[in-house]
Amino acid sequence: MTASFTPACFNTVTTTPFCRVALLPRQDVLPSAELLACIGSDALLRAEGFQSLKRRCDFLWNRWLLGRLLAQTDPHARLQEQPPYSPVVHASSPLFCSISHTRNVVAVALASHPVAIDVECPKPGRSIEPIWMRVLNRALWDNTPDEERTDAFYRYWGLYECAVKLKATFVTSATDVHVVAEGVRLPHRHERPAPDTYLTVVSAAVSALTLHTVNPVV
Repeated sequence: MTASFTPACFNTVTTTPFCRVALLPRQDVLPSAELLACIGSDALLRAEGFQSLKRRCDFLWNRWLLGRLLAQTDPHARLQEQPPYSPVVHASSPLFCSISHTRNVVAVALASHPVAIDVECPKPGRSIEPIWMRVLNRALWDNTPDEERTDAFYRYWGLYECAVKLKATFVTSATDVHVVAEGVRLPHRHERPAPDTYLTVVSAAVSALTLHTVNPVV
C-alpha cells in the first residue's frame, strides 16, 4: 500500500490539471549502472536492504521510471523517500506521485493533483467471491451478471487499492463503487493497457490522463 500526500492537499492544488502514467514491462534484472545513476541516493540505500531480487528489481525500476517522468515534467524537482509510502515530490509547483506493480508490469503516475494508481494481473483460477464479499457486498455481487464479475472485480479492487493509497474512503453500495475524500467523490478511470492488465487511476486530474508504455532498457 502506498500514499503520497496529506488530505489537506485536495483543497490547495490550483495547477492546471495533468496526470501522466507510464508503464514498463516487468524486468527480472536490475537497471544498468548508467540507469542506477539516475536514481536518488536514498532510494538506492533503501533498495540495498531488500533481500528479494524481485522486490529490488521492482523498486528500482519503479524509481527509474518515476524519475524519467519527473525529468520530463520538472528537471529541477527531486524525490524524497518516505518508507513505506510512495516518495514525496519536491518541486516548484505541487506534484504528486503513485507507484504500483504486478507480475507483468510496473507503473508510475505523476500528477498535478493527488493521485493513486493500481495495476492488476488476473490470476488464472482465482476465486474472487470470498474477496468480493470481504471488500464489497452481497447485493453488488447479485446485481452483477456472472459473465461480468471477473472484470468488475478487478476494477473495484483497483478502486479499493487506490482508496487505501490516498487515505480516502472506499464506498460501496448495491450498484456502485467509488472513492471519497473530504466529502468529495473523486474521479477515476479504468484502462486495459494489455489484455492481461487492469489499470485504475483515481485523481481530480484524471480527465487529463495520458498513458504510455516505456520500452525496457537495461
